[in-house]
Amino acid sequence: MLWGLLTSLLINATSFNELQTVFIEPDGFTGIEISQEIYFGPQGQTYWQRHHLIMLSVSKEIEMGIDIPWLNLVDLPTQTSNVGDIRFYLNFTTHPTTKWIRNLGAFNYILDLNAGTGTKFFEKASQPLTSYGFQEWRFGFTHMKTFTSFSVHTSVSYSFRSGVQIPVLDSKGKKQYDEENDLVTKGEDTVYGSITNNDGLFLNFWDGRSWKQWLGFNWNDPNAFFYRKNLENDLLIYKIAINTDLFYPFIPFVEYVYNHDFLGSESSTYYEKLSVGTGVSKNQIAIGGKFLLNEEYAQVKFSIIIPLGAMRQFASLATNLGFKIDF
Repeated sequence: MLWGLLTSLLINATSFNELQTVFIEPDGFTGIEISQEIYFGPQGQTYWQRHHLIMLSVSKEIEMGIDIPWLNLVDLPTQTSNVGDIRFYLNFTTHPTTKWIRNLGAFNYILDLNAGTGTKFFEKASQPLTSYGFQEWRFGFTHMKTFTSFSVHTSVSYSFRSGVQIPVLDSKGKKQYDEENDLVTKGEDTVYGSITNNDGLFLNFWDGRSWKQWLGFNWNDPNAFFYRKNLENDLLIYKIAINTDLFYPFIPFVEYVYNHDFLGSESSTYYEKLSVGTGVSKNQIAIGGKFLLNEEYAQVKFSIIIPLGAMRQFASLATNLGFKIDF
């Protein structure tokens, strides 16, 4: 039984191309995954991004991890290499005792912090598919339902993104640029500003301002965390993937990812360069597979990513090749 559980875990575990599944690292295990993404631009330019992901089992129900990407932007006037958006996450799984809930499938919940350490997406020497450059907080759930020979995985999440950046205008009303010819903007580099000072969340229950701001949930107050303008570039993210073990130890999968601005943001008009999530929705299909090695404690993963719709202005095709080991 234990071997069958471990087999099922590794067949469906970690992630496909982007969708992170309900399974976490086995208790006492650590996982390391290194993957290389290559984006092919519509004009023949190439963008490389390598991910270094470490996954640590904290308990039978909790996994924590860190993803450190490295970007190589080539075919630009000046080739650049720098760290991307470093991401920290917590992945929680549950073990319901009620039979009818178990029959619905497996669920887990994820909290994700993007530190925003990468190149800002609207800068000249950037590729919007590889980094955002501002902080994001994401939370959501993942579900898996297993049938005879295949599994269906779905994920829905909400991403709180940093406040909209507005261009700084000169005395003649024209946009200003810095020495590197990047647009000069103003706005919050953190998610909706501070949560402890005079904006964001108001958690001092003995301060009358907290109640005036509805503890930060006042939709109409510019100082509140949930001020409607702050929500403009937030994202709703949907993912679905199907995989099968008919060809075990080769596990093929197909994945679809779509996101959109929460309020139909007009923030894209602020930038000379659009981005996925700001003016353009992520809309893509990934087709790939995993090959399990070394009694399933190691796996090779690959996928071909096909951008759809407006995403094709950023890339006509992308590939992802990775290797993961558990120990």
